[in-house]
Amino acid sequence: MKSVCIFILLLVSSFIPHNGEETEFKLCKKQATGFPGFALLRNGPLIIKVVKDTCSGCKELQNCTTYDGSVQIQIVRQAEERVMKQLRFPRLTEITGHLLISLVYGQRNLKDIFPNLAVIRGREMFLDYSLVIYENKGLEEINLPSLTTILDGGVRIEKNINLCYVDTIRWKSIMRTNNNKQYGFVSSNNNDACFDTCFHSSKSGAKCTPPAGHSDSPSDAYCWAPGSERNPACQSCK
Repeated sequence: MKSVCIFILLLVSSFIPHNGEETEFKLCKKQATGFPGFALLRNGPLIIKVVKDTCSGCKELQNCTTYDGSVQIQIVRQAEERVMKQLRFPRLTEITGHLLISLVYGQRNLKDIFPNLAVIRGREMFLDYSLVIYENKGLEEINLPSLTTILDGGVRIEKNINLCYVDTIRWKSIMRTNNNKQYGFVSSNNNDACFDTCFHSSKSGAKCTPPAGHSDSPSDAYCWAPGSERNPACQSCK
């Protein structure tokens, strides 16, 4: 009976909804490297860079639904649209290691890059952190609208001089760290002139929905971005 249940779970997980369609499950991981006669080197993170109209590392993540390992976007310069389109991973829903974003100049937020990323497992961490957003002059919002779970490790958001909408994210609900491990949330040296307001329309009564256990006051609404009546970019209560 147990083996039958496992088979059913695997069968169900092989299809993931994507924009109203069924997308086949695709597990990706970085290939180990080495030389003949020598042991293979341990897998490191997948490094993605957009420099001089090339997107290095983007091909390895295309069409993946789960990446077994860590992903580091180390630099993104403004490039032609055909190149920036390669820096789009709409099928990716899970990273088993950590996600690091650094030196991003040609991107206002992360929504276009990872619109459906829901889970960061934190099996491999970067200095005890599973999500690191460090020194990105281009970022004005984080905006990972599908991210609901960071299973292990902390979050570090630092030295992003134009970044707002950090404190409006319900990190306490997203971070699911083990009680025996004291991983923290660090946010420092970001934009200190923000006026973050989540969408609220008194006419329609529409507002961001706070998670369970939080106040339902409009002033306490949680969101990834300011939003609008058409697209509130609010975090739903799940």
